[in-house]
Amino acid sequence: KQWYQRRVREFQTFEHYLIRINLRMAGVAGIQQMIASCRNVLSSCKEITVKVPWGFVKGIEVGPRDGTPVMMVHGWLDNCYSFVPLLTALPPTRRYIALDLPGHGHSSHKPKSAYNFILGRA
Repeated sequence: KQWYQRRVREFQTFEHYLIRINLRMAGVAGIQQMIASCRNVLSSCKEITVKVPWGFVKGIEVGPRDGTPVMMVHGWLDNCYSFVPLLTALPPTRRYIALDLPGHGHSSHKPKSAYNFILGRA
């Protein structure tokens, strides 16, 4: 799976970030445990693609198909994979869906014509 290999590379960058930032707080054993948990979540992720008029919206889905769905929306300049560490601590009986917002992660950008700016007069 090519997308999985790409995500593993992105996660390895994140892994180095975790090690640098959290080493003092969690200790080496805590970091190693978190990395192993994140790898388990990544291996169970299913990539999803939703066609939209301007291209597609990408995301991930984790958990049983019949589980209670939980939609996860990331913040500005982020992507759906930022939820992987959080997913390690959430109940595995739910179905988690995290989408890349338009123009973020691997989702298509909206065309410039999709934005409307209304300028008021002073």
